[in-house]
This record gives sequence, structure tokens and C-alpha cells, in this order.
Amino acid sequence: MLFLTSCQNYYKAIQVHLVPPANKSSVIDSLRLSEKYFILRSGSDAFSMVNPVLNADRKTMVCILDSVPFYHQLQLVKGADRSKKYKKSDPLNSMVLNEVHFFTPQDNAAAFGVYTLRLDRIQKIEIIENDKNRTTGSHILGGVLFTIGILAISSAIFASSFNF
Repeated sequence: MLFLTSCQNYYKAIQVHLVPPANKSSVIDSLRLSEKYFILRSGSDAFSMVNPVLNADRKTMVCILDSVPFYHQLQLVKGADRSKKYKKSDPLNSMVLNEVHFFTPQDNAAAFGVYTLRLDRIQKIEIIENDKNRTTGSHILGGVLFTIGILAISSAIFASSFNF
């Protein structure tokens, strides 16, 4: 039982450094080409960014804002409580590893439908990825606990076989 509860998969949010500001359009291009799932975090609101396209001036990005589907809400919910666990065996749960979050100040223009995001309003970009160190540590701990459990059970069985 301890083995099963200690082998967890974790993710982490990696903040992209945006200095110089012109770097934003290059980062967005790269993320778009790698088919990441874009989420706009405008103040306390969150939107799915459908079909994001950088304008020719590379200063704005046009997209369609939609609701974030439940299978892309893990970081929105779990990120707040810092557990940052996901189930690798659940394809919907592991979709968190394909997300990119764009943080802006609250924007009253951000609503469902066509939206133009000025890149200079982006305060932070976070890419979600597997937390290899924390996941590996969890699996090692699980293996150690499993081994200790097996040794304890084996010892108890062995000791009880000599009881007269």
C-alpha cells in the first residue's frame, strides 16, 4: 500500500525569461510550432487560446478565446495547492504536460470570441513539463518502501514458522 501511494508523477511550471521583450514573439513561435496548448491567464480569469497567430508586426497575437476544457484545468486547480501531481496512466490527466500559460494583468476585453493579445502585456510565460527529479525521487522512495514491506512480511512469516 505504501508503495502505491509513494510512486507519484509530478509536473512543474518553468518560467520563460522574456528579456529582451522582442524575445516573446520568438518564444511564442517556437511554442506554437511544437503544438503546445495555450492558456491565457488574464488576472483571475483563464481562457483557452484557440488558433493563435502572430501578426506580421510580431507585436500582437490573434486567437479565439474559449473555455478551458476540464482536462486542461489540472494546473489551474492543482497548481494553486502546490501538489502538482498527475496520473501518467490517464491520457487526459497527463495533458497538463502540453500546456503553456500566458499571464497578463486583468483585461476586460478578454472574453469568449476573437481576441488580440498585445505581447507587451504578457508579464510571464510558464511552460508545464514533467518534474523528473521529484518524480524519480517518488519512485525511488516507493521502491524502498516496497522492499522494506516485503522484508517485514517475509521476516514475520519466517519467524512464525518457528513458533512451537
